[in-house]
Amino acid sequence: MFRFIRLLQMLGIATLLLLHNPSESSAKPHADSTTSSAKAKPDKKKKSKAHNDTPALSPEARQKKLVEASRACIEANQRQLYASARAYCEEALSLTDEGSEAFIHLALACIFLYNKTDEPQKALVLLDKLIASNKDERVAYNLCFDRGMTLIRLHRYEDALQTLNACPPDEADQGKHDGAIAELYMMMGDAEKAAAAYDEALAYDNKNSFAWFGAMAARMRAGRSADAKKAFLNGVAVDPTLAFFDVSFFEPEGETYFHRALLMLFSQRHADAIHDLEENLKYERRQPYRDIAQALLDMLRSPDTHDPRLATWPVLLNKVTAVAINKDAHYLAYADQNTATVWLFDTDAGQLSCRITNISNVKSMAFDDQDTLHILTRTHRYALSPNSTDYYLYANSPATVAWNTLSDNGKYIIGINGLDQLVKAPFLAPDHFETIAKIPTETQNVLLSDDAKTAFLETKRINILTDIENDRIVSTPAATKFILGMATSQNRFAIALTHGIYIFDAENHPIARLEPHPNEPFSVMAFDPTGRYLLTLNGTIAEVWDTHIF
Repeated sequence: MFRFIRLLQMLGIATLLLLHNPSESSAKPHADSTTSSAKAKPDKKKKSKAHNDTPALSPEARQKKLVEASRACIEANQRQLYASARAYCEEALSLTDEGSEAFIHLALACIFLYNKTDEPQKALVLLDKLIASNKDERVAYNLCFDRGMTLIRLHRYEDALQTLNACPPDEADQGKHDGAIAELYMMMGDAEKAAAAYDEALAYDNKNSFAWFGAMAARMRAGRSADAKKAFLNGVAVDPTLAFFDVSFFEPEGETYFHRALLMLFSQRHADAIHDLEENLKYERRQPYRDIAQALLDMLRSPDTHDPRLATWPVLLNKVTAVAINKDAHYLAYADQNTATVWLFDTDAGQLSCRITNISNVKSMAFDDQDTLHILTRTHRYALSPNSTDYYLYANSPATVAWNTLSDNGKYIIGINGLDQLVKAPFLAPDHFETIAKIPTETQNVLLSDDAKTAFLETKRINILTDIENDRIVSTPAATKFILGMATSQNRFAIALTHGIYIFDAENHPIARLEPHPNEPFSVMAFDPTGRYLLTLNGTIAEVWDTHIF
């Protein structure tokens, strides 16, 4: 919320100023103090002009105390002992003259610590002193802005709005300024004005994830759920890691729960959204906002609301390298590298059975529309019927093509030849391959839709979507550069990152986000042959999602 210089920098600059370039006021005693002990005795009734009326000290003693207090403040801050750091900072501040450069740096450091120790009134007093003495237009806006945000922390919303409106920002700060006013309107209970202010912030910077996620909350609070979801997905495209949610900056108690509820709602975890809405309602006192939260809660509890997460199962396997799901989510398949086994799970019976042993280096698996499981390894291909223990084994073709994945329905194998070309061949006849498209050099992995019109490519530097029919390449968002896994079906692509699984359409637009299972690392995922169901494996938790709801 506050844009202060780091405490170490502030105090370090202040100390250096006093050590290496002492001002006249700190190099000599003040005029109303004694200037010579031989000429006159100090008048005990008169005081130094130093901040906080510190008793007169010799320049050397004063400088020594300042350095000691500053160093103690730095050390306490590094140890996150903010109350102690604040006390030392106040001591150091009392040893400087108001208006001096050292005073300014120390005052900013103390303001930082006042906010750490939840003392906004003290921060406001210092800010007012700095604003009154400041003559530098370059910092005038930041001081004014910080004053407005401090007033927000004091719940003086009207005063904060008046302050923020009185300090016009430079163009570079316009987006931040509009976002602050939007947040203020949100606190004041005016969701429509908040949404409009967020729109103004986005007009200056449409990559501002803060503004997109704020716009999401404002639109939902204004009863515009479809627009809220759109804002959320736009924010996802800008920042798939959702760093916005890592820090709570809203003042009213319970506000964070509402934002988490929206994150869970739009990330398909309805049970978690219900919990966060219940927590929000324990604290929310603004009636219009209570009404919206209660309406969302009632909607999620309604039997007519379909949860896209259909089922969850534990999967106690050591290292799953590939998964598959059939067209009606009856069968799930897992390739376990540690035991060199392909397992089949019957969701109706709740039974796991071993179907193929001594099978290693499984690269990809997929069910076809007849429920036959197709398996691709580095050297062989397998076909397995779920109703039988029999399977067929085929050797791959010579190394003219590096086969690395199966198509959605398992009927084709996809690979890259030595000419940087994407090729596909029937599962049963790998020598009869055809060239689909020219692809970027250094492509490491590729997925191809069954209509062979759209591909997802993973290279060493970037991930791209390719519209093969129109010879068009589109880069994925920069934040998706380091992906953990991917799946494709029916011109949809699922990309797994540390912070979630994102589903994009063929035009590279996000259409859904799935929240990963808590405390479980992502493993693998796959669509069924119709593109309706998505099987995800996080650690030892398998989940099946109905993507037709998106």
